[in-house]
Amino acid sequence: MIITYTFESLREHDGNKDYIPPEDESKLRIMQEAKLAVLSSHALIEQYWTIWSQQYLKSLRESHKVNINNKRGTPRVPTVNTVILIHEPLQPRNTWKMDRIIKLQQSESGVIREAEIRLSNQKFIRRPVNLLIPLEIGEQQAPDTEGNATNTPNEGSKEAERNYTSLQPPTKNTV
Repeated sequence: MIITYTFESLREHDGNKDYIPPEDESKLRIMQEAKLAVLSSHALIEQYWTIWSQQYLKSLRESHKVNINNKRGTPRVPTVNTVILIHEPLQPRNTWKMDRIIKLQQSESGVIREAEIRLSNQKFIRRPVNLLIPLEIGEQQAPDTEGNATNTPNEGSKEAERNYTSLQPPTKNTV
């Protein structure tokens, strides 16, 4: 007895729109995994941005406000070349300008109330000190040299070299 089946009966998937061939199934799985990876990384970035913008910047601004004397000056003297964010109330925080203080203006009473800032497009603007949020980065202050009369110029430069962090691996010098 010989039983024969036609291949046409086995190819029901040709008319079935839900059928996915095995070679396409692996491509579809990889594509779905890639989409999930992108969505999860996007969610992590949004979470990080929320934490940074709502907590870190807020704490920087609050610590700066503690030092402001009735919004008319600051006991902590702002310095030239301090990196700051310029508070713009109508703009989202990610569009605030980040620049450096170029010049400080004192009032008649000798209190610093205004700073001149050079923007990235080389234009100059003036803003009150209470609208500036100083970042923790800036010029490094010179180390206190009191009591270090034995330091030689070479030792000072070695100290400066130790403070410098290189991101490149050390290279071997072949002489």
